[in-house]
Amino acid sequence: MATDTLEISESRARVLDAAEKLFMERGYASVTMRHIADALGMKQAALYYHAPNGKEQLYREVVNRHMSHQRQGLEKVIAAAPPTLEAQLSAITDWLVEQAPVDLMRMVRSDAVQISESYAQELIQQVDYAMMQPITNIIRAAQERGEVRRIVPEMVSGMLLALTNWAVYFDSTNRFSITSKMMMRQVIELMLNGMIERSV
Repeated sequence: MATDTLEISESRARVLDAAEKLFMERGYASVTMRHIADALGMKQAALYYHAPNGKEQLYREVVNRHMSHQRQGLEKVIAAAPPTLEAQLSAITDWLVEQAPVDLMRMVRSDAVQISESYAQELIQQVDYAMMQPITNIIRAAQERGEVRRIVPEMVSGMLLALTNWAVYFDSTNRFSITSKMMMRQVIELMLNGMIERSV
């Protein structure tokens, strides 16, 4: 009996892994149950054993799992970093570029209009809680310490997440001679110090 449970658990994990890869790469609207079944080498009808309510059910489970992973990872790297904004932002962007890219703009703009209205609101809250809040919290803490001036922390969080996606994309094209991690270190330096060359 325990073996059956383990097999079901491993089988379900395979389904979620395949669905997550496709949803994160292509978006909700572009992925069908057939695409997921084909990626797993199974019949589409068999996929409904794992998701009786169809694609939205699978998407919900994938997003729940993915956002939980992101939140836990971000909290862990922030806690391990020195307590300065630059060190914490560097730890965050290092973590983010090592993960499968998350196109948050597509999720909240395109995916959200394809799913039920109640779940669309939940999705936006999940993204905010898992990915925006950890970054926003460290920016607020830096403001409290007097380390940075008063700016809108959510704006900076959104910019950082968008630029991380951009860096990962360009890294995959080999367009620049530096890695996405190095690109993001330069982005952080620009955010903190600006572009203008200042005389000493």
